[in-house]
Amino acid sequence: MIFALTNAISDLAGKFGDWRRQQQAYAELSALDDRTLADIGLNRGDLPTIALEKKIAAKTVAQDVASSGNYRHAA
Repeated sequence: MIFALTNAISDLAGKFGDWRRQQQAYAELSALDDRTLADIGLNRGDLPTIALEKKIAAKTVAQDVASSGNYRHAA
């Protein structure tokens, strides 16, 4: 019972973290002007998709690292 509750809280915290990272990515991209976005090959219509892809990519990398056991710490 306690294990299930701990897992539920952990999952909820992970989902909240994912959501915050997506919101942060969207806010950072939204702060750029249209010319800067064009310089990097984006337009305003791309931003929600890019923010979602960043979330998916970050989650995939985290899962790969966790499953491989290769944790690198900054020196």
